[in-house]
Amino acid sequence: MRFSQTELKLLREVAEGKERISKIATALKKSSKQISRAAARLESSSILERSRGRLRLTQNTHTNLLLQLLTYHPNLSKLLAGSGIPVLTAFLKPTVPSKAKTGVRKSATYLKIREAFRISALKKEGKTYVINKGLWPTLAEFLESARSFEENTDARVPPGAVIYARSKDYVLFSTRTALDAALTAFSAYGKYGIRLFLPVNYYILPKQTLSKEDVFIHSLGVAEKDPSVRNIIFIALFYLKHRDSLRRIRHPILVNMSKVLGGESVPGYPSPEEIKDKAQVYGIKVRSVP
Repeated sequence: MRFSQTELKLLREVAEGKERISKIATALKKSSKQISRAAARLESSSILERSRGRLRLTQNTHTNLLLQLLTYHPNLSKLLAGSGIPVLTAFLKPTVPSKAKTGVRKSATYLKIREAFRISALKKEGKTYVINKGLWPTLAEFLESARSFEENTDARVPPGAVIYARSKDYVLFSTRTALDAALTAFSAYGKYGIRLFLPVNYYILPKQTLSKEDVFIHSLGVAEKDPSVRNIIFIALFYLKHRDSLRRIRHPILVNMSKVLGGESVPGYPSPEEIKDKAQVYGIKVRSVP
C-alpha cells in the first residue's frame, strides 16, 4: 500500500468535509485533473468511493486509523508517502534493517528509517528496529490493519474469499462461491483418491491444469496460513498415499509431520493415533516419513 503526499492531503480534505474535486483542488492549490487522478488511485485502493460526483471515505478500519493519524499528525504524511508504509510495516516486529523485507530499494528503505527514527516512530532494540508502539500506538494499529487488508484483498477473487498466496501471476484462495477456476489443494484431493467434505472450495486463478505435485504444494500453502490440526491431517493423508511422487518436496510442515509419525509430540500437530485413525478410513498405510 503506497500513497503520494497529494493523495494523503486529499484524504484529509475529504475527512474535513470537502466532497467536490474542484474545492479540494483549490484548497491544495492543484489542478482538478491532478486531484481527479489522485482520487482515482485512492478508489482503486478501496480508500475512497465516488457517488454522483462526490467523494466519500470507505468505512475500512485502516482508512479510519489513517485519517486519525493525518488529523492529529499532519506532518506524518511525509513519512507515510511513497515507500513509507511498506518500509514501516517491515518493522512491526523487531527487524535488523539490513534484513528488512520492504519491497523497495535499499537506499529508499534507509531514508525512511532515518525519517521514522527522528520522530521516534521507530525505536532500537539491540541491533533491531521496531515500531515504537508506546509513542505511536495508532500508527502500529494502522500498519497492522493495512497489512491484513492487503493480504486478504484482491480484485481477482470474490468478496469474502480467503487468500493464502498470490503474486502478479496467480492467486490461491478459498470461497464458498462456485467459480470457473481450477480446484486445488484439499478440494482436488478427491481426484487422487481422498474425497473430503469441505465447507469451502479451494481455487487457483488463472484457471490452469494442475499436477499432483501442484495440488499438494498448494495445500501446504493453505496450511501455512491456516495450520489447523484438520489441515495437517489432510496433508498427512495425501503425502502417505502418494509419497513416491512427492518425495522431492521439502517443507517445514513435512519435517514436523515426520517427527509426529516417529513418535514425537509437536505442538499444534495431531498425534500419530489421529493420523492413523483417519488413514485407516481411506485404506492408507502409515509409515514413517523420510
